[in-house]
Amino acid sequence: MISERKILLILNPTAGAGRARAVVDEAVARLRAADFGVTVQATTSAGDASRLAAAAADRKSTRLNSSHVSESRMPSSA
Repeated sequence: MISERKILLILNPTAGAGRARAVVDEAVARLRAADFGVTVQATTSAGDASRLAAAAADRKSTRLNSSHVSESRMPSSA
């Protein structure tokens, strides 16, 4: 079954002297156990986290807007 609950984790692989990966791995395991679809994207340079978060928000906004448009075009059952 594909989960409708999705989450994006943005990882700075150098954070915590490299220990962030272990924290993210544990979070991924727990989220998947709770039936979340999890995507991890690692940063590679300054500003990546902001760009990744903005892109994810834009994708979500586009999906929500598309969903709303689709529903509004459905014929009414009057």
